[in-house]
Amino acid sequence: MCLAMDYMHCMHLGWLQHFYGSLLHLLVFIILPGNEMDNLQEIFVFIRQHQERNQAKHPYRMKLDKLTMFQLKKGYPKLRGRASDIAGLAHCMFDLWSHYMAQGDQQHLRIRLFLKLNLELQDILETFSPTYGHTALPEPQYNKAFQGGLSMAQLHKQLNEHFEAADVKIFNVTSKTHFALHSLQFSNCIHPFLIWCYKGESTMHRAQILWKSCLHGSKHWQASKKAAWKERHLMWMQCKI
Repeated sequence: MCLAMDYMHCMHLGWLQHFYGSLLHLLVFIILPGNEMDNLQEIFVFIRQHQERNQAKHPYRMKLDKLTMFQLKKGYPKLRGRASDIAGLAHCMFDLWSHYMAQGDQQHLRIRLFLKLNLELQDILETFSPTYGHTALPEPQYNKAFQGGLSMAQLHKQLNEHFEAADVKIFNVTSKTHFALHSLQFSNCIHPFLIWCYKGESTMHRAQILWKSCLHGSKHWQASKKAAWKERHLMWMQCKI
């Protein structure tokens, strides 16, 4: 049985990736006065300094050194990064947008409210997490988390409709928003942290590096054999076999 979709892939590698990518698009191409690369560098410095100053638990480890880090060649913006990178940006993105936004602009205020709700949602989930014995959210926190998620989705849809009417391809809404809301809807029964798979992401990243080291000068059947040998040798060195 599947109670809910993987919260990590729906929220951090889905909904927030698209939202943060659209936010960076606005800053780089519309709001900041310099050329695109200078604007992106300014944002990158802001993120690094903010996370160092606040000792972020999961700092953004990617380098924002090219526009393709958030602006895809086709389709809508999407910020690149691992799930932990995206999850660790909640506080930073709220302060980044609050610093550069135009106070009287309705769309800018909607973006700020979305980021504020996202920060509050993250705080609830971390404060009442399984680490502290909460397999589900208590009723008051559940109501706040679920209603906050619904408000975030409504704000996102309003932004999508506004910029779509202006023929600007940002703030697209995907199916992952829908499934992230289901995780929050069921959070009074099971905590969203219990239906995500962070360990799998780390394993995939490690396997990618391992297999890449076996490709040069090898045929396809030789690469898999080399990868198996290397994995076995590593496990032997770690006394796992």
